[in-house]
Amino acid sequence: MKKIVFICILLFIFLENIFGEGFILIKYQGHYGLCDDDLNVILYPSNDKVCIVRDYIFVNKQNKCFIYDINLNFISTINSGKISDIYYLYENYYCIHSLFQDLIYNPVTQYLKQIPEKISTICFGAETISFLPMYNKGYYFDIAGNIYLEDKSFEKVYPFIFGKAVVLQSDWTKGIIDIDGNILLDGIINCGWQFKDGLLPIITDYGSGFINDKMEFVYKCPIINEYKDINVGGNPTLWCIYSEGYVYIHSTNKIWEIRDTAGNIIAELPYNSESRMGFKDGLLPVIYNGKYGYIDVNGNVAISFVFDKADDFDNGFANVCYCGKDSLVSTKSEVYYIEDLIQKKKNPLLLNNQ
Repeated sequence: MKKIVFICILLFIFLENIFGEGFILIKYQGHYGLCDDDLNVILYPSNDKVCIVRDYIFVNKQNKCFIYDINLNFISTINSGKISDIYYLYENYYCIHSLFQDLIYNPVTQYLKQIPEKISTICFGAETISFLPMYNKGYYFDIAGNIYLEDKSFEKVYPFIFGKAVVLQSDWTKGIIDIDGNILLDGIINCGWQFKDGLLPIITDYGSGFINDKMEFVYKCPIINEYKDINVGGNPTLWCIYSEGYVYIHSTNKIWEIRDTAGNIIAELPYNSESRMGFKDGLLPVIYNGKYGYIDVNGNVAISFVFDKADDFDNGFANVCYCGKDSLVSTKSEVYYIEDLIQKKKNPLLLNNQ
């Protein structure tokens, strides 16, 4: 019996070494590909989009979407058009969000259906139930194409996240509804799109800060609503989401704060952030004096401000632009040029983070 257990353990270690932790998305000259976790290029970066969502890999090229399982076994091809994003809905249903159409697809049953109208952007990295928000419309569709909550007086609807959704009401304030359309909280001046780590950023007449799913303030803090003088690509209140137990929130014109889920201030920093994902692998891309770098959850500069562009980390690596070249940076500050990886060269440059 012990011998069998020992063999099973060796087999597990062997398989783990083969499949590793997962794939690494790479960007090269405006196109996308994949590396394995040993930095071997397994999908050449010649694609318009590559999305790894749950147990499937979606590869967009020449207006078609090629679907593979997680072991890169081919499943099917869809005439999708140019894809902007792909989202997991539930029970193997995915939404393929493209320029001119939105599709519902199930890789297991090969169910494929075009949604009657364009959907709004679904929240990044969040599960939703089967009701899809329509673009600039006050109602939803389900996966069968049936209209849901059409009779409610909403100007715009956002995705359902674990049974709750933000809506824009007729008086142009926001509210939060449940799955039946009942108002749980209204009169919101501004708020985020989703509860993360159980918290949602919110601005009301009686204070700003973060509420829980019971619509109660967990803590109050300043949240900027006017963002025209801030060097970020959108309203920070929509991006202040928790990740890995921390949030990076813009509270004054020059100061950002790292806070934990209890609202304690961990650090106050002058670095702007464009990240929509929050901390990943314990690090967050930020901008200082026109250059990008990474901070950790304690506010320390973990990777120097040397990049022209920097994305969020995933599986231990992030896509960056270093010295004008498309590159990967590791959490250990090792930089790999993508063109070197394509040529099977894996000699990293080690950054000085002093």
